[in-house]
Amino acid sequence: MNATPEKSTARRTIFDLLAEDGIQAQHASGDEFHSPCPQCGGRDRFSSFPNKPNQDGRYMGGRFVCRQCHFHGDAATYLMERRGMNFPDACATLGLDPGTKPAPITTWCPTKPVAAPATIWTERAHTFLSECQTVLRANQGAMGWLLEQRGLTPETAESAGLGLNAKDMYFDRAEWGLPPATNPKTGKAKRVWLPAGLVIPCFDGDGRVIRLRIRRNSPGDGQRYIVATGSCMTPVIVWGDQSTVVVVESELDALLIHQEAGDLVGVVAMGSAQAKPDENLHQRLMAAKCILVALDTDEAGKMAAWGFWRQYPAFRRWPCIHGAKDPNEQRLNGIPIRGWIQAALLPEPDDHHNDDHFTDVYIYQGAPTPAAIDLADLMLNYIADQQRPCTEAEIVEAVGGDAVMARNILNRLAVDGVAEALPGGMFGIPPYPPRPADLPKGCPLRVGAPIPKGCRFEERLFHRMMAEGALPLSGGRCPLRALCILAGGG
Repeated sequence: MNATPEKSTARRTIFDLLAEDGIQAQHASGDEFHSPCPQCGGRDRFSSFPNKPNQDGRYMGGRFVCRQCHFHGDAATYLMERRGMNFPDACATLGLDPGTKPAPITTWCPTKPVAAPATIWTERAHTFLSECQTVLRANQGAMGWLLEQRGLTPETAESAGLGLNAKDMYFDRAEWGLPPATNPKTGKAKRVWLPAGLVIPCFDGDGRVIRLRIRRNSPGDGQRYIVATGSCMTPVIVWGDQSTVVVVESELDALLIHQEAGDLVGVVAMGSAQAKPDENLHQRLMAAKCILVALDTDEAGKMAAWGFWRQYPAFRRWPCIHGAKDPNEQRLNGIPIRGWIQAALLPEPDDHHNDDHFTDVYIYQGAPTPAAIDLADLMLNYIADQQRPCTEAEIVEAVGGDAVMARNILNRLAVDGVAEALPGGMFGIPPYPPRPADLPKGCPLRVGAPIPKGCRFEERLFHRMMAEGALPLSGGRCPLRALCILAGGG
């Protein structure tokens, strides 16, 4: 059937197309909707994702997949297959320019940047912080703790404006320009509490203190971190003109990454896994070349990374490895921060079409493709992030992209021992934990040095092998040893 394109000025999604065809999709979770399949009629086996971009970051009205007949693709594919349109007409119907890469339509709208606290608050915070900075400079024990336990040098502590509050302090709210408030439990007037601990400030573009977060020395059963009443809850952004940015939760982790790899990447500290970018940060993230989402590897961090942050076209999950929850814990476990970042920035090998083994592993419909390489990398990241075996359907759904290609690659990874096929259609990364690898002396994956040009380990799929020579492979032997220049191979 031929169809005349509807010249649309408004953007439309797969959700809209289903509704036009009389199919009402029901919300399942996050960005996923379930409905009967328009192709095979399978009940509740058809999943649509109105906000999901394609694997290359291009947004084409969202994606869909039927888990019964395997009909899948983006909204443009839907129009071409179901309504007989060509690609330009499908784009016109969706309100998209076929020659550009528009951003996804999202049901989440970033908020405007939060206004800075009143002048009296920022001045009072500045005075308090200055006193705390003087205390920290004179306290060798605290400076030693920062270096040994957090990896932060005295220079970093100074440039970040860190301070040390020696004892719990209480102030009347009026002193900080805050209106009176009453504690509903006690009936007494609330005060501004600044507990003893490490003071971590946040500054605005004019150098004013707009937030005081304090890491308590002895929280007991209470919260480790306390934010001073009246603070501005905005992300800490240390990001210049770098094309890649790392997203973390903790300000201290952001300072560590900036200290070790600030020449390579920008860094954003959200403050928590649940925090979301404001309007200004959202615009920068949409234009970023690569976003390494390194939120903590706990449940909250994993849910946020694979849920909210997947909407960004440049998204790439980059979890901490070696069982670490966050970048600092990873450092304490022996993984250098700079090496971890360098692994994320490794270029795609430009000679993979001449590598028979590489072609064999990542072949898809007769030829290896960059999309297949990216998808393999993303799937291994997802399995590693869950720290447990995952079902095929769960992995394919989480990473998106071409479902048929994903299943093809997942099975190839299992055949080659990079992933392990388990009973019940489960996949994991063997062994648990990784065994020592048989690597050549001086291999950068063993010593944490930069990867030399020409080494077949340029492929970032193997970044997890950096953990002191630990390979996620059955038998612990490198599959590309025969090709390695350090081992005397190619």
